[in-house]
Amino acid sequence: MAQSNKAHRQLIEVSKPVSHFVHVEFPGTIKNKEKVLAAYGGEEEISKVYQDEAAMLPLKFTPNGKPVWGERKKCQKLVIKETCTGKRKKGQNGAVQEIKKYELVGLAETSYIFNGMADMHHVLKPEKVYDLLNPDFFCEEKGIGDEDDQVSNMPPESLRLVPPFIANERHPLHYRFENKPAAIPTKERKEQLKYISDKDEIPKAVENPEDGLSEKEKLLLHQLQSLFSRRPMWQRHAIEKHVADTLKDSPELRSRFASVASRVAYRFSNGPFRSTFAALGYNPRIPENRGSFIYQVFDFRLRQSQQPTQGSASNRETPAVWNPGQRAFKKQYLLQLCDIHVLTIQQILQRYTPREEYHEHDGWLLPKVFKEIRKAMLEELEKQEKEPVDDTEPTLQRLQDQLDDAQEEAPDWGMNIFE
Repeated sequence: MAQSNKAHRQLIEVSKPVSHFVHVEFPGTIKNKEKVLAAYGGEEEISKVYQDEAAMLPLKFTPNGKPVWGERKKCQKLVIKETCTGKRKKGQNGAVQEIKKYELVGLAETSYIFNGMADMHHVLKPEKVYDLLNPDFFCEEKGIGDEDDQVSNMPPESLRLVPPFIANERHPLHYRFENKPAAIPTKERKEQLKYISDKDEIPKAVENPEDGLSEKEKLLLHQLQSLFSRRPMWQRHAIEKHVADTLKDSPELRSRFASVASRVAYRFSNGPFRSTFAALGYNPRIPENRGSFIYQVFDFRLRQSQQPTQGSASNRETPAVWNPGQRAFKKQYLLQLCDIHVLTIQQILQRYTPREEYHEHDGWLLPKVFKEIRKAMLEELEKQEKEPVDDTEPTLQRLQDQLDDAQEEAPDWGMNIFE
């Protein structure tokens, strides 16, 4: 074994000084070596990319095609030159063995690896292109008019047309080819939560919402129905806090939350009620429901000069209710107006009358109302740093008692903001 290794080592010559190279993969079979360098854009393009450590190396299989991208990686590779010094016969069968010589010419410490996705490249013979653009090519005489057997009778050339869009992902995704795939079957996808824009029609209530649900899902459904009977609009984090005990020990039920909720509610994707869940059939944008202004979402942000209070990850979650003395643990919060249990904020809401017509940006309230609320919220945060909140009695009850004195001056919109 020692002699064999020694003989092998003698076949590799080391020329000094050793040069440094860049290793570039080619994700394919090379038939024309002269075209390989051009596919990378030439030596100038490779040198330009190499100067920037964060840049990726493009490779085009066709001159005008979409490139695939090579990532820069560190490596330790030897660059060995192989040359054939001659041939000799070996054995009675006339088998030829090449005599090769190996020379270490350099080291490669940088490599460009192509692990991404490439568009499908489909080449059609030029003489067939005109046929595919000719309407007479697709006629009933060729059997294309029969819808039941359209594909089987279609000429082979017509099946070579490539879809106009393949993928826009640079890197492959996890497709989860498992017994329970992440992809949702078409039949079940219809049950997913409906997201609507501020101008879309309101989804109607579902008949027999319990059909097809397991016992755990029915329990979750009943809890959601109870919540939306108390008030017609909620934010998701507030809903999850109310049903936390049900979801706590069942990851599978948590993954089905949106599907079960779709039998009770829909969700706004934009507008004054963005990110809120609303009961199916309830439209907060019609004049009969002007009192829904209390469910509008207030986008509260700290000033640029203000920094959020340091706290744990749980403190950074949006609270279901913003109580007096609440500290801001992040720069931005989306809060429903009825969930801001601060006396000055609720007094502002009681002082103003909703508009006669709904506005797609500000809803039922004038922009100046939100300016007042924002100012009052910022003042509340500054105040709490100096005057800690007295927690000797429940916050909500204390706030309700304070508002009772001002209730006579406020208009009655037919709903309680604390429900």
